Amino acid sequence: ASQILNNDPRRTWMYGFTVENTMMSVWYFSRSHTVVSTPFDFTKDIKSFIHVFLSLLYATREEIGYDPTVHRVLHKDKIQYVYEVVSEGETRYFRTKKTLFTSRVLSITGRKTRVWKAVEVEGYENEQYRKEKVRGKEVALKDCWLGEGSRTEKDNLSAIFERLEAVKEKV
Repeated sequence: ASQILNNDPRRTWMYGFTVENTMMSVWYFSRSHTVVSTPFDFTKDIKSFIHVFLSLLYATREEIGYDPTVHRVLHKDKIQYVYEVVSEGETRYFRTKKTLFTSRVLSITGRKTRVWKAVEVEGYENEQYRKEKVRGKEVALKDCWLGEGSRTEKDNLSAIFERLEAVKEKV
């Protein structure tokens, strides 16, 4: 689970299962927590066994933990990702070019920060990811998992600038 969540930026969470002799457990892994089912004997509880596998087999990509706003594309024979970013009601698309930073941790929980060198593109479908909006204009794109209630960098910067303005007014 750690390898899948850490290596695939499209994954937000995932299911897994373990089998020990005839006992099976279903697992849910995310950045905030991990949950495991009560083990059941899959040779006797066939209904649960079939339910688990059919649920996974017929699930949508979102239902098995893929982020619908991150798309994998093949660009110049290299796997890259296109992120959909909504800002002020407008959707913008950024194609990654290379990794600038990634936190390599064995733990599943936590922020899992990635920073990409990226370019803004027209979209992700029908070769749109090949069309740069401003040719050669690269940006840094940060992707991280924030816990519920965590402050964003924008929140922190806004607070700093507000305090600086307050100090400036006193001087």
